[in-house]
Amino acid sequence: MAEKEVYSKERNMSTKETFLTFLCNKNTGEFCGRTPGSWAKILLFYVIFYACLATFWAVMLLIFYTTISYNEPKWQQKESLIGTNPGLGFRPRAPASNVESTLIWFSSSKPKSYEEQVNDIQKFINDENRPLGTDNTNIADSACSVDEPQKDLDKYCLFDTNQMFVDMPADMNCKFKANESYYGYDRGTPCVIIKLNRIFGWTPENYKSQQIDEMKQKKGGEELFKNLRQGHVFITCEGENPADVENIKKVMVHPKEGISFKYFPFRNKPGYVSPFVFVQFEVKNGVLINVECKAWASNIKHDRMDREGSVHFELLVD
Repeated sequence: MAEKEVYSKERNMSTKETFLTFLCNKNTGEFCGRTPGSWAKILLFYVIFYACLATFWAVMLLIFYTTISYNEPKWQQKESLIGTNPGLGFRPRAPASNVESTLIWFSSSKPKSYEEQVNDIQKFINDENRPLGTDNTNIADSACSVDEPQKDLDKYCLFDTNQMFVDMPADMNCKFKANESYYGYDRGTPCVIIKLNRIFGWTPENYKSQQIDEMKQKKGGEELFKNLRQGHVFITCEGENPADVENIKKVMVHPKEGISFKYFPFRNKPGYVSPFVFVQFEVKNGVLINVECKAWASNIKHDRMDREGSVHFELLVD
């Protein structure tokens, strides 16, 4: 009867008393519904459980890191998703607010309209394409006098952007100097940087002399490929369609022979700088022009649909 009365009183407790009893039940010695011994057991269980879980993942990560290198990708060339056919990139790019656009649009009489383009080219030259660190022991000075790929894979030739500006022809305005020159945009003759996308370990191959002769003998090839020579990845830029070809008055490439083989292969060495060329366009104003630039080497294949070995952008000069 006494036990029944105790339960009866507990059933008639207020909400506050029920909550306080849940926190600390003096009759049973429970705290939050469990005795101290029960809390100790469950705490010990979870400590052991999470310790084993953390140890398992630590061991798995350790095994994983032993299979990869910080200096080179695990899957290379044909085994990689990138493959062995390099694509091309260009600068200036569209602003971040319209990142999918490939249109270069400006008015030479309005400096504000080409400010972003000029800044993007400067950023690439000064920041994006600068080495994070330089290790002079990796620079192959003695082997950089010939246009051949590096045989010593621990060495590379340093691409000197400053020297590129020094050697630039007088009729090209692809330089920047405040209040004087803005990569040609202030004169309506925009300069565009064309570069090969990096593929670890990829090395360009020469065309045979007979192949070069055949390319030059094709219609328009004599003018298009007049500067093509062995030891260089040749770069061409032209209108994508017949109407675009008509609206491009002049195209100048510097260096005119393209990118020397001596800057390949890319091996992710400290201090390496990606080589590129400047392409300057003189076009008909007020007309949207589709431009296609291609890289030429014996082992570079072109596919317009997949943009292999080429890059597309539009020019509109007001």
